[in-house]
Amino acid sequence: MLASDHFTHYVLNPIEMKKSTLIEIISVLMALLWAYAACSKLVHYETFKGQLNNSPFLYFVSGLLAIAVPLIEIGIALLLMINNTRVKGLYLSVILLSLFIIYIIAILNFAPRIPCSCGGLIQALGWKGHIFFNLFFIIIGIIAIKLSGDKENRAYPTKLNSIS
Repeated sequence: MLASDHFTHYVLNPIEMKKSTLIEIISVLMALLWAYAACSKLVHYETFKGQLNNSPFLYFVSGLLAIAVPLIEIGIALLLMINNTRVKGLYLSVILLSLFIIYIIAILNFAPRIPCSCGGLIQALGWKGHIFFNLFFIIIGIIAIKLSGDKENRAYPTKLNSIS
C-alpha cells in the first residue's frame, strides 16, 4: 500500500481505524493468553503432564498432549501477531477455547472424579470460573473475526504489525 493510500484510508475513515485497533487489541490479548498458558505448562511440565495423566478422559494420550498443547498455544500466539495470519489465529483461538470448555463440561458432568484444575494464575478460578474466562475470550475472538470480515479492512495493513 502506498503511504498516500494508508493516509487516506485511516485519516478519512476513522471507523476503519477503530475496527483495526480493536482487532489488534483483541489479538494481542489472546496472544498473551496463549503465550502465558504455554509458558506455564512448559515451566511446570511435570505437573501439567501429571494433571493430564490424572484426567479420566486424557490419561492415555497425556504424554503427547503435554507437548502438543503448549506447542499449539505458541503457534496460535504467533499467528495472532502476524497480520496475514491473524484471522486464522483468531479462528484457532475460538476453536481451542471451545474444546477446552467442552472438556471442562465433560469433566464436571461425567468424570468419576474431578482432577486438579489448571495451573498458573487461572488456577484460582476453579473449573466453573475457567468456563466463564474462556467464554469471555471466545466472545472477543468472535467479535474480532466479525470485524475482520470486512474485505476493505483486510486490504489494509494494521499499525501493530507490518511484518507481513
